[in-house]
Amino acid sequence: MIKNIFLRDFSFFIPAIFLSVFGLSTIFALGTQNFLFEKQSAIFILGLSLAIIISLIDFSFLKKGHFTFVFYLIMTTLLLLLLFLGKVYNGAQSWFHIFGISFEPVEFAKLSLIFILAKFFHARHMDISHIPTIIVSALYPLILFLLTILHPDLGSALVILGIWGFIVFCSGIPKKYIFGISVIAIALSIFTFEFLLVQYQRDRILNFVTPTRDVRGGGYNVYQSMIAIGSGGLWGKGINFGTQSKLQFLPEYQTDFVFAAFAEEWGYIGVIFSIIIFYFIIFKFLYLAQKTDSNFETLVLIGFAAYFIIHSSVNIGMNLGVLPVTGIPLPFMSSGGTHILVEWIMVGVAASISKNSRRLNREIHQKELFI
Repeated sequence: MIKNIFLRDFSFFIPAIFLSVFGLSTIFALGTQNFLFEKQSAIFILGLSLAIIISLIDFSFLKKGHFTFVFYLIMTTLLLLLLFLGKVYNGAQSWFHIFGISFEPVEFAKLSLIFILAKFFHARHMDISHIPTIIVSALYPLILFLLTILHPDLGSALVILGIWGFIVFCSGIPKKYIFGISVIAIALSIFTFEFLLVQYQRDRILNFVTPTRDVRGGGYNVYQSMIAIGSGGLWGKGINFGTQSKLQFLPEYQTDFVFAAFAEEWGYIGVIFSIIIFYFIIFKFLYLAQKTDSNFETLVLIGFAAYFIIHSSVNIGMNLGVLPVTGIPLPFMSSGGTHILVEWIMVGVAASISKNSRRLNREIHQKELFI
């Protein structure tokens, strides 16, 4: 039984390690930015170590006390302070820059949202069908959404709403309310486009609707991304032989368009393999969500799954030109410290839940006795 539990927990780490190696190999192939490879390698080691430590902690304490609310409050405060003290990069004021280290609070804000929504619905599981409960739950993401959109960071703002919608949908909300929520989401999207987005963000959406609208301007990134993916062919050009990224025709090849740079070098086979790994991670979260001891752990894991579904789908979609460019990083593969640490934290928490789930351990024990 102990061996099975160890293998089950460790299986959370294997796919994340694979994706991290894919990202590191793509960044390393760029050659001219070895300092970035060294930085990302250090973040990978730090994230993996953090996940292992976290996996040893029993996170059932999150259901009690005030930790989740304090965590959420701190992240909300940091998002507010960004409007005055944040560093501007690519038109977004989303980073604190302290002693040479950049920190993006919105990534941890997503994590805090998952925890607080899970605790909120856990405490009110009998009232989930009541309209006031749903409305109150919407206040948590709405505050984060408004602060994030002011930076402006459209991609993360949409992820925040998506996480809330996914958790609400899976928490047992009556289907009759889904239509109303959809109407509100559409109205909020129109309002955001007309009054909250800056011009370059509107251009990204318009370029998505008509990709060839401005291939030398706002549509250049997506156009070059599609060329890079197509040029990879079936088997790819090989590591360090991707011309679109290496010759810097492909902008933001280490962040927003790392998938295109990876596809150029690893080809269609590598792309399929990476997508399968993403689906495996999501499957692990959702499978474990059905085996936990309480709906708190279930909703936390559903929130993790929502994060990976939205991030991977949107990033890959914008690389393929089927979704607007929103600046959402690809989990474990896009360069950056904050989002990678958050993703490793999710892996560690999931492994902890798996290890400490009495129900799952009991099922494993019963199977062993049967065998």
